[in-house]
Amino acid sequence: MSASSSSSQQLEIINEFINCSWDDLPVDVKEVLGGNKNLFDRILKDYAMERQLPYEQAPVSLSLMNKKDYYLEMVEYLRNNLRLFPYQFSDVIINELGILPFTFYSEMVYMIMKNEKSYDILPNFTAADVNRLLGIGRNQYIDIMNKVRSKKWTWRFNKGILKEQLPVQPVDTKIDYWWIVDVFPMPQQEFLKIYNTLTTEEAIAIAMVKNEGKILACRIPYAELLSIYRKGLVHFHVPINSDDYIVIPPLKGFIMNRTPNDHFEKLLYDILVTLDERTAVSQLAKILQVDENMVKSAVSVCCRLGFAKKKVQKPKNMTDTSEDQYKNSWQLSIDEYHDEMMSNEGKNNVTRSENNSMLEFTSSFENKGEKMKRICFLFDSSLTAYLMMGNLAEGLKNHAVTLFEVGKMPDELLDEFLKELDKVVCPTDNEGEAIKYYTHAIALRNTLRFLRQNSKEFGIVGSDGGVDMIRCESLNNLDNGTKMRILDMNYAILIATAPIASRAINLPNLPNFYGPPLPHVSSPWFKLYMYVSCELGPATVLFCRGQRIRKLPGMIGTNEKIMISGWEQEAYAVHSRILLQVLNEALMTSPNMIQMIDENSSENQTFDVPFPFERCNYHHHDNGSALKQKRHASKETEKSDSQQEKPAFALDDSQEDETLDGDAVKAPLESVEAAVDEIIDLSEEDWDTVEKIMNKLTEKLHLECSFGCVKMLKIVKNGVTQAIVPTDLHFGIPLSSYDINKKVCDVVIKRSLFNEENLKRHTQHMKQMCDEFLNFIQNYSEDSCISDPSQVPYPSKAIYFDGKQIISYRF
Repeated sequence: MSASSSSSQQLEIINEFINCSWDDLPVDVKEVLGGNKNLFDRILKDYAMERQLPYEQAPVSLSLMNKKDYYLEMVEYLRNNLRLFPYQFSDVIINELGILPFTFYSEMVYMIMKNEKSYDILPNFTAADVNRLLGIGRNQYIDIMNKVRSKKWTWRFNKGILKEQLPVQPVDTKIDYWWIVDVFPMPQQEFLKIYNTLTTEEAIAIAMVKNEGKILACRIPYAELLSIYRKGLVHFHVPINSDDYIVIPPLKGFIMNRTPNDHFEKLLYDILVTLDERTAVSQLAKILQVDENMVKSAVSVCCRLGFAKKKVQKPKNMTDTSEDQYKNSWQLSIDEYHDEMMSNEGKNNVTRSENNSMLEFTSSFENKGEKMKRICFLFDSSLTAYLMMGNLAEGLKNHAVTLFEVGKMPDELLDEFLKELDKVVCPTDNEGEAIKYYTHAIALRNTLRFLRQNSKEFGIVGSDGGVDMIRCESLNNLDNGTKMRILDMNYAILIATAPIASRAINLPNLPNFYGPPLPHVSSPWFKLYMYVSCELGPATVLFCRGQRIRKLPGMIGTNEKIMISGWEQEAYAVHSRILLQVLNEALMTSPNMIQMIDENSSENQTFDVPFPFERCNYHHHDNGSALKQKRHASKETEKSDSQQEKPAFALDDSQEDETLDGDAVKAPLESVEAAVDEIIDLSEEDWDTVEKIMNKLTEKLHLECSFGCVKMLKIVKNGVTQAIVPTDLHFGIPLSSYDINKKVCDVVIKRSLFNEENLKRHTQHMKQMCDEFLNFIQNYSEDSCISDPSQVPYPSKAIYFDGKQIISYRF
């Protein structure tokens, strides 16, 4: 039995028999476990520890373990597996077992340093908490390891010298005024030893906590509270209630290491991408279908790390003479907290109540009827890569990290994001890859402003005009039920960037969605379907997996370069002389498509055409601003798996279409347009051909109420245009070209594509197109039926499109 099938069986056993003792297990289940009771106990214990189940919810077989031993086991398990400190069990782990987060992480860091592990082994959230408490980030970690390794023989035989390099107390950390201060229990002798070092103000502070119990942080002067915390006398609770509302600000202090297969850390990511300041914590738990207490614990961790902020009322009575609970030393911290929170006026009502000399902050949402929906702008990881990789603007990278790690930027944060995008200026001396970063950033800015500023023109029923940005990969990490509940509850329409990575998006049969309606649309199937539908396209062959090719179509010349693309791989150019060898090797693992296009020809040119197509936007005298294009001869693109599935010499890569239109963007870009791109010269006859192609595509693919762009190829030999053919089609708003971006946005307004009638027509047309498209796939695929819309079937035989139709051919 393989390891994967064995673990799968064990998981099924846990889910079904978690509350059974060994004696009560069925005989067949015991046989699966090899009759090993210890194995059964270990599986259940690991399950409970991994999911951080409270002692009261632990499996029956663990009930013989007393409460303290159970939590000691949990601490050891989490520390050995580099997990976050279990703050939700602070009352037991800190107050009864005497284990502080600082101690927990100190032992963890010592362990990985002793074993000479890389800093990158720490998961993202764990690394952030280690840095917050110990002040050890990547650079500090490397410095410490270099220091101990420099001692050579001493380090080799005495790993304990590491402890001399580790901090002995927590570093200064951010404390929010609404946190709760709790005393840390320690032996009387140890307490008196520390107490004798306290100042008068610090002694008064610790006495207040000891006498009154858990109190609000802002009742103690900030400096004194920080001091007694660093000396280990107190610790903090970060209370989250069911009716609290949470704001996710731009990420600060996030460390991008690795994402582990951790149940709790996955919940943290799910919360970050799901949460918005209009959704209470209790509602969030229902959306995620996760225990509410677990959700509260995860939200509390996000607030503790500074990745989220609870909406609370700003205190106003902060004077020196005031005898209330607030201390004026907190004023700056409170001002900063509420400035960063960026909550909208009037969107939440925050109340304050006093109970047992401790202020409790609770927030309540004034729900005036049904919550208004927004526009969801979907993007993939390549956009965040462009924003991070390009040195575009000083403050933009922080927002890019937020977009990547949180996976979401709500409308409330877009003003700040747009201010940073406004600072992006395209320099005249940038060429190649660098231009792509600037183009996407500025087109993104224009798109967001277009969507926000034209909300009234759109006429979207039930929308407040807000725009949320969501990263598709983060959305896809949610289970399908949760994903659909979030989208249905919060968004009136969804718009994708064009193109978008094939594996990034999976939203089948979703109404009011302007993007790829099926995962199949981003596969080679759709190109073939488009060519067949309009009876025009480049000569193309789709080979099935495992096929052995002995000869190629005669139309392939000996001096041509052919585009070849795997099923979920980037396309690349191969010389026809070695194509047979390369193709046969590639077909061993997946189907492959070849297209008879020499993209690197000095005469052939590619360009994008927006749809719905408006011929009035294109006249012969307008060629200079209508379509501007860099040639592909010397371009090379390197992309990771997380980026869009586009080739190094991409036939269909609209992101290599660096177009600029003086009307599309404001200065200072106008002055650099001419220096950026070369002009594609299309005659009136060429435009007539383009118009006919677009009309036929619109009719056959039912694109009347959709928008996006079609990639066209102008084939030229000896200065004479041989043909213009469509090569690819992308649904959504393009960001790779200012001109195409503007034209798509303009046509949305001009044709009122978002009004109620056109939204219904769009949904109907996309359903009709998908049905016809899936029928086409069924005729040539391995499966007789397509039951799972997220699975794209492989072809059952080679399909040869000769430029006009599919023909029979023996390879």
